[in-house]
Amino acid sequence: MALILSGDEIDYRTTKCGKYGHAEISFRCDRAIPKIEAEHLISFLEESVADGATYDFGQNVVFGFSILYVGGSDERRLREPDFQSIPIAFVDSLTRTFAIQIEQRRVAEICAPELKPDPPKLINGAFVCSDFWESKGTVIFRQPPTGNFSGWACGCTNKKHDHTNRDNIKETTIYELAVRKPELIKFLGLPEGVRVSLGSDEAVFTYKEKRRPVPLGDL
Repeated sequence: MALILSGDEIDYRTTKCGKYGHAEISFRCDRAIPKIEAEHLISFLEESVADGATYDFGQNVVFGFSILYVGGSDERRLREPDFQSIPIAFVDSLTRTFAIQIEQRRVAEICAPELKPDPPKLINGAFVCSDFWESKGTVIFRQPPTGNFSGWACGCTNKKHDHTNRDNIKETTIYELAVRKPELIKFLGLPEGVRVSLGSDEAVFTYKEKRRPVPLGDL
């Protein structure tokens, strides 16, 4: 692994892809990101190239919760979504991708120490109730993922809104959830069976009939 320091950011670069006839791959992230996160991605890229994978210009690569775009010129350069634009716009950084992975691991441990994150893909589908986007309170529950469905169902906290009525349920994507409700990103890596109720000052986790309220300030 090679790295170049530049201001508040670090450029990382593979060093073993060339011996398999593949261009080296680079990416950039903030110095605050622990080095081990970048090392994990470097190892994944080098090992996958050794196993025959190729990363071509214009290709999208799934990495954890995120989707990375392969750009660059002579060498491959990974870019991440800006998590602001619909459709997706990519930026020359992986800082947000790494930060999300760290945050999702931490929230899973807070919910239940035995839990391991199981992040969906940004392109996966989710269900939301028709009042969800404007709702101040939020309830999210993860069912078993199937096909392109992430398992996530998200609703408002209005008890008079019938969530069993199919006319009140809409389809969306995990990426739209991340853009329009960024405060939910940290919870979307939780595995099936977890329910989270979000109020103004706390999150209440329910898993295997165990209920755990956590102040939002601790998350």
